[in-house]
Amino acid sequence: MKLPYIQFYTGDWKKDPRLSLCSPATRAIWLDLICSLHDDQVCQITGTAEQLARSCRCTPVEMVNAINELQVTQAADITQRDGLYTITCRRMKKAFELSRKRSDAAKQRQSKPQAKPKQNPEADNESDNDSGSDSGGGVQRGAGCVDRPSRSQVEAYAAAIGLGPWKALDWWDEMESVGWLDYRSRAVVAWQPMLNRVKAKWEADGRPAGPPQSRCYQTAGPNGRPLSVLDLQTVLKNKETLAVSLKNKHCVEGPLGNAWGDPKAYEQFRSLRKEIKELTQRISAMA
Repeated sequence: MKLPYIQFYTGDWKKDPRLSLCSPATRAIWLDLICSLHDDQVCQITGTAEQLARSCRCTPVEMVNAINELQVTQAADITQRDGLYTITCRRMKKAFELSRKRSDAAKQRQSKPQAKPKQNPEADNESDNDSGSDSGGGVQRGAGCVDRPSRSQVEAYAAAIGLGPWKALDWWDEMESVGWLDYRSRAVVAWQPMLNRVKAKWEADGRPAGPPQSRCYQTAGPNGRPLSVLDLQTVLKNKETLAVSLKNKHCVEGPLGNAWGDPKAYEQFRSLRKEIKELTQRISAMA
């Protein structure tokens, strides 16, 4: 995915010991060259001194001097053959290779066939016998969920695993509205594991007794009990884990910093960082 911007980390730029050996003119040309590589979504560029000079907005003589400095200081990988220079940004090359590996791994996961669920004759009989009950009765067979539960089944399972009733019914309403498909538009094979994940996230948020209001986290736990420092530390740890997971999945290293491939994931990451900061300040004030 081509991004219209590049994240520039001034600390990384100024602390590069090899680049610090180059003259100001060479550093400026190298920065223009990095921008050209980013625009073309490549990690290396090949051309004559005149062609590269036009790309970097300098004279051919200045371009040759910059190439020599970059090669001597090893700030970039440079080869020359038949009057053509090939300049490679090692950091961009590493980022592209990492992105390709993650993409290949994701394609392999998606290409694996999903395990077929075991048939449950008793569930089929319940579906036939309860066809007149609320929300279509017991287990329904449709184009979406292979084993679609009724509202009462979700309530019963939520009570068994200790999930708040409001959260279970909110999840059931959401799944009904989307035809029992997950966020990747895949049919739900087994709904109980999904509800287990809902419970895990609900507990990570401090087991709220109702839907969130205006704040990003709850100020009280079940039965209106104020959250303790230990409770807040648990919420903080879970949010930090989620933030790290988002960064590892959607963020790759660029030549001048990190680049996010999914803008929505980046906004979620920023929101999490804000919540983490607020929670940290609140814990410090309570300590």
